Amino acid sequence: MTRVFLLLTIFTLVACESDFDKCMSTELPRAERLFGVEAEREVERRLVAMHDYIKLEGEVEFRMKSWFDENPTPNYPEYPTFNDCSEAADADFLECSFADDKLSDKLLEEWEAAVQVWESTSDGRSWLMSKDEEMKRVNREVGLPLIGEEAEHLVSEFMEVTSTLLEPRSPIYRCYEDYKCDEYRDAEYDDVMDKAFKEAIQFTATEIKERPLELATVTCNNNGFYE
Repeated sequence: MTRVFLLLTIFTLVACESDFDKCMSTELPRAERLFGVEAEREVERRLVAMHDYIKLEGEVEFRMKSWFDENPTPNYPEYPTFNDCSEAADADFLECSFADDKLSDKLLEEWEAAVQVWESTSDGRSWLMSKDEEMKRVNREVGLPLIGEEAEHLVSEFMEVTSTLLEPRSPIYRCYEDYKCDEYRDAEYDDVMDKAFKEAIQFTATEIKERPLELATVTCNNNGFYE
């Protein structure tokens, strides 16, 4: 009796299926293929993976900042101070800027040379070694490779995803990169990238869900089938 009831229920459901539903069951898979749903799902996967990557990078940066605060560089050469031409009169601004550029180049060369000397001292070598060990430890803890092919792949993948997948799908990122757009000019890079990736991921997910459905619906409507 139970089997008969089940068969009758299935038959009733099939019989009640509208012509529109039958059309959609045929046209939706076709629309997904035409739209390239599988390719878009791969785009979504890469965006999510790179979003996770930058969050891990942010965690590494946060932990290393704490380490730097607790372990300042001993006897590190002080970064040079340059001239400020912002208050110079218009007639003197170019001359001041030119002189400042020449001075800046000289001071930077001297500072870079002093840094190289510092790196060869016992204090410098010891600090750099400790910093490298801490960086390795932190990267291991968060699950990021520090060196090698895997690390290089992540960096190149991030650059490619940012330029080819993130930018077309995120107005936030395009605004941040546009010098004429002031909306995110003073925002932190990490915050902007987090919002941009979330925006691009949401855009892609919506496209995957809605575009094939719209295409299939239009096709069925044009064939005379309506909900």
